[in-house]
Amino acid sequence: MPRSIALLPVPYYSCKGEMEADHELIGKIGHVTGTIEPGKMGEVMVPVRGGSESFYAYASDAEEQIPQGCRVLVVDRQMSRTVIVSRY
Repeated sequence: MPRSIALLPVPYYSCKGEMEADHELIGKIGHVTGTIEPGKMGEVMVPVRGGSESFYAYASDAEEQIPQGCRVLVVDRQMSRTVIVSRY
């Protein structure tokens, strides 16, 4: 009978020797899956925890529209499933 193995996130170290976790969102590059209209929420996919997850997203510039398919940089995180992004 096969045994299941629990996989735990593996931390890695930055060039400064500080431990960083794979679940950190700020600084990750993702792509827009639902257009972000000026001042409104859209949706992005961001690589995290060994896969990709969707997050609600606002543009860092409230006047900017970021269309579906654009690459974005996560610059901040609000609530658990909402991020602030800018074009990358």
